[in-house]
Amino acid sequence: MIARLLAVSLIWTLPAVSQVTGRFYLEKAQFSPTEPVFVYLSVTNTGSEPIDMSPFDAEQPMCSGVSFELFKDGRQTNSCLLFSEKLCVMNGQFSKQVHLGPGQSHTDRYLLNYHHDLNVPGNYRLEAERTGFPGNRLQSVKATMLFRIDAGAAPISSTEILSWVNQLHSSDIYKRTEAARTLASIAPPSIENSLFGFTDSSEFRRYSALALFRLHTPRSMEALAGLVRKGPPGSSEALESAQYLARSGDQQWYPLLLEAAQKSPQIGYPTYAAELGGESSIAALVEMANTSVEFDSGGRTNAIMALGSTHSRIAVPVLLEFLRSGDEATSDRAAYSLRVLTHRTAFADPQARDHNLEVIKWSEWWKREGRTARIYRDEECVDPVPLP
Repeated sequence: MIARLLAVSLIWTLPAVSQVTGRFYLEKAQFSPTEPVFVYLSVTNTGSEPIDMSPFDAEQPMCSGVSFELFKDGRQTNSCLLFSEKLCVMNGQFSKQVHLGPGQSHTDRYLLNYHHDLNVPGNYRLEAERTGFPGNRLQSVKATMLFRIDAGAAPISSTEILSWVNQLHSSDIYKRTEAARTLASIAPPSIENSLFGFTDSSEFRRYSALALFRLHTPRSMEALAGLVRKGPPGSSEALESAQYLARSGDQQWYPLLLEAAQKSPQIGYPTYAAELGGESSIAALVEMANTSVEFDSGGRTNAIMALGSTHSRIAVPVLLEFLRSGDEATSDRAAYSLRVLTHRTAFADPQARDHNLEVIKWSEWWKREGRTARIYRDEECVDPVPLP
């Protein structure tokens, strides 16, 4: 039986007349694999003067000073946090600014399924934190919340699904966006055709890749590949589709990702080809690095960085050769990829980096431990251990 839901809130008190309290919470402690899981942040002005709360971004929590860490059965579900979970890149749909009079409250909610696939049953622990900005008057709120994804729980009802579909046509842009984000994240098979329609919608197209991947049917995966083949190489839909194809682990998509990488090495495709192709992609990546005419726009350096995503021991001596390069960009990317593969680093302080010493340290370490050293996947993010 699941442990009782726990939410711990901290209060920031301002001098004189202003005090704001906040708390994170979930609606319940048990969900079916088909349900949306929303995390709520409720804020109350308990002072005697009105305050303005800054807008929040439901898709990029860090833009709102919010961070989430999710653990399943004691293990972190996403040990390497997504870029949008660590930094604010200011491209989401912000809410309107909130004005709170004395005694008034306001609640924001974040869809946990958007960055995390919650289809796998099990016990989950969510660590939530809101670090405020000075103008927000709310400095820190923390909570630990426990919930369970239960395969035996009642699935999301057709009535609720229809309600989300109807919300796609709301006159409120924030409601339309939330509906599209939610439906793409949970991808109910009953509305498969509607989700396919996202690819033709200028407003909802940015959710199309996620919707197709979460559907995960032969038809939807082929449509995902179509976004890579036909979409503009640098479009967010094409890049995100390539990322999902790599994440699928299905080797039938490797030739497509390799072709995309060879055509547009200066974008992000080399990494996705490396993730899916693994060791078999090394020769192509080395050729890309050595022959790319897109050096100034990142083709060569992208190929070198992609070697760190191959999860291959064979990539290490290749990277050691690139590390010896007198070109700073080349050696920097090689050092980065070595860190990703081995979780080691030549210097704990990047400011103290010495290129010649770095080459010596890596070479000597590889001679000693190369046969037995653990090789990591790039999604396994931990702090690297300094080389001796």
